[in-house]
Amino acid sequence: MMSYSIIITVISLLCAGISATLVWYCRKLVTFIKSYNQMVSTMLVSLRKFEEHLESVYNRETFYGDTTLQSLLSHARETNKEINIFIDENEDIFNTEEQNEEA
Repeated sequence: MMSYSIIITVISLLCAGISATLVWYCRKLVTFIKSYNQMVSTMLVSLRKFEEHLESVYNRETFYGDTTLQSLLSHARETNKEINIFIDENEDIFNTEEQNEEA
């Protein structure tokens, strides 16, 4: 009888230790994902500002029709579209952060 209670106690302690480790790991993972999400959002804002700036430079009379600026603007738009596709595909992650910030 005594050996069963010792075995059950040891198994219970192991389960508690494993559970605590998993909770710690999940918290670290959530923190990492929030940080990553913030970096991606910041990058998107930066890219949008770059695209707007590039478009304003391209539309100036001095540079209008410059093929280098035109291809750079086109590349910025394509990159922006790819990032928007990424955000749309991972919408649940991005919306979760926005909901947490509003709360």
